[in-house]
Amino acid sequence: APSILGMYGILDNNKFTCYHGFEKNHEDNYVDEPVVISNNVITARSMYYSQDFALEIIKYFYGNEIKNKIYKQVCSIN
Repeated sequence: APSILGMYGILDNNKFTCYHGFEKNHEDNYVDEPVVISNNVITARSMYYSQDFALEIIKYFYGNEIKNKIYKQVCSIN
């Protein structure tokens, strides 16, 4: 995904994260974090962080209270 965002110039003015190796053309904006929110762009380092990525999207649209409620519901599943 970051390569597509970069191809269209979306990463030019935004911080981002991605799987190691995909940051080569945009190293100035790369942040070595699991999930990065920059303006209205949300990126995650890899599939391993899918849950964190999804929770940050929920937080972005619905706020921290709803994010925490869903987090508790998801984390209580065994």
